[in-house]
Amino acid sequence: MNHLTCSVPEAGRMLGIGRNAAYAAAARGEIPTLRLGHAIRVPLARLHALVGLPPEASVTGPASPAAALTLDHHGDTRDDQHQECGTTARLRNAG
Repeated sequence: MNHLTCSVPEAGRMLGIGRNAAYAAAARGEIPTLRLGHAIRVPLARLHALVGLPPEASVTGPASPAAALTLDHHGDTRDDQHQECGTTARLRNAG
């Protein structure tokens, strides 16, 4: 099952920022949130739109190529199956 929301720390990981920075960004309104009781959730469709991913990236299944798009540590989108940024490649080759 695909979830429609994620936690603030999960959204932070997707954006390449830490837990505290994610909560601070959510408090400033930079990360979109929903409050459900005591829980704060981040709607994935709005998070994807924030970084310029197509709307269908939020609702496609894991087998879809759009579902493989993630953010690298620079905040750029990348396709996990086909490319990695130069820094990641250098770190992988150095080890």
